[in-house]
Amino acid sequence: MWCRSLLARLVLGVGPVVLGVSACAPPGPVRAALHGTLADLQQEIAAAAAAGRLDRAATTELAEAVLRREIASARGLDGASRVRSLRGCAPPLEGALRDRAEGEDAVAAEALLVLLASGRVGPEPFVERYANAMDAPFRAVAARAAVEDRDVLFRRAAFVDGDRRVRLAAFEAALAAPDPGDLEAALEAARLDPDPVIQSLAARLAGKIGGESAVLGLRDRYAAMDTPGRLAIIEAWSQPAAFRTGGERELVSVAEGGAGLLSVAAVDALARRGRVTEAHIGVLSRSIAHGTRGERRLAIAVAPLGDGRVVTALQRAARDPSPELRVPALRRLLERPETRKRAHEQLRALGAGRSAVAAEARSVLAAIGDRSVVPALARDITAADAAGRQLAALDAFALGESNIAARALADAEPRVRTQVACAIIAARARD
Repeated sequence: MWCRSLLARLVLGVGPVVLGVSACAPPGPVRAALHGTLADLQQEIAAAAAAGRLDRAATTELAEAVLRREIASARGLDGASRVRSLRGCAPPLEGALRDRAEGEDAVAAEALLVLLASGRVGPEPFVERYANAMDAPFRAVAARAAVEDRDVLFRRAAFVDGDRRVRLAAFEAALAAPDPGDLEAALEAARLDPDPVIQSLAARLAGKIGGESAVLGLRDRYAAMDTPGRLAIIEAWSQPAAFRTGGERELVSVAEGGAGLLSVAAVDALARRGRVTEAHIGVLSRSIAHGTRGERRLAIAVAPLGDGRVVTALQRAARDPSPELRVPALRRLLERPETRKRAHEQLRALGAGRSAVAAEARSVLAAIGDRSVVPALARDITAADAAGRQLAALDAFALGESNIAARALADAEPRVRTQVACAIIAARARD
């Protein structure tokens, strides 16, 4: 911990530079990640990869070093956004986040929010300290910490704060510790908040509180919502407290109201609760065959494979003129023994190209351990588009090709190296 804190101070430029600090830093790529330039890191990774020194453990250590440097050097709105994206891999980064949280800028506040959301720090004493802060990022910290009974009135007031970050944090806190008294405010936010993400969280909160009032209140708002808002309400009705107090009834009504994205989403919600019927399976199979592209992709993803109509629809979708539909259909057909071999062959054929669809097919193949895609992943790690480089790195790491994946940890695009590093660290927790 002493070395981490000292390294963070060095990167931030605060406190004296201690000549002996280099003794803390491991050699090679990790040292470059902590102390060097991006060009230094790229050179060190290339050398280590060429020598085959970046196995899974070494690449994970490198990923952690990259993120510690990113946290320490984060500045401004872009820096706050990068820190926010680390919620899925926060525990190993606790020391770096705590060091960065000692600042007074928006990034420091974001580091506190990540620590709060991941349970690495408790809510005390942030409500009292920041409830009246002039800076919205720190008011957001107070709102996210408002999970105790004594804080519900403050949290409820934060639901209508003028800053989106504060409202978002307040609803995250409410979802972590819902209070029945939040219902009316949640329903109002689901109807009136200008931000669709907050509308979705508010609807989910109402569903989590549940009860007939919540279910009917959401139904009143359903008719006036756009498609993303309606999808949020469908998800809210599927919450256990809402489902058993009228949510199931509302989901059945939407599911049986015809084909379309909303019907498919409602059937999916019912299926997750074990309430799918023959009629609902018909909605899915028709949507796979005749829906819009969005409807078809969702229906392909959620349809149960135990029904012959679904399998037939998937086999037809696997021959669709649109390759964007063929890949997800083939992914599902891999799940059935009698269709697996043919689906595998077709995915290999699709994955031979250089398009985004080919990259998606290679990703499916990597997920099942097909190493035939490794040469293409080695090529894609230097692709022109950032999304392609990120996908190639994650697929390579899944296949155990850490020497390929590690190259993304020195990507010129901060989001690529941050997201790949976070995914690598998160994978360690699952091992």
